[in-house]
Amino acid sequence: AEDAQVFDPLRTGFIWYTPPLASEVSHSTGGQEWSIAGHDMQVLTMTVPSGETIITEIGSFMYMHPKMDTKVELTLCSASGCGEGCNRIFGGE
Repeated sequence: AEDAQVFDPLRTGFIWYTPPLASEVSHSTGGQEWSIAGHDMQVLTMTVPSGETIITEIGSFMYMHPKMDTKVELTLCSASGCGEGCNRIFGGE
């Protein structure tokens, strides 16, 4: 029965790896509700109470509520200038 679900049009014997589904159960930690959804690429969805702050890694913040404010800190400046930081920003980070 399991062989009927395998898609191998060239009959190479290659078996696709199918990772387990991520749990979409809501959780609560420290008063904030969150859940992780997705199969190949997981997404963290969370509720941020008014006045609270979240910190994300560079390039990982996907979407937000229109009334949420963002603040970007350029921490790549040094005594010799901000060239590296500007290159990363203009590069899409």
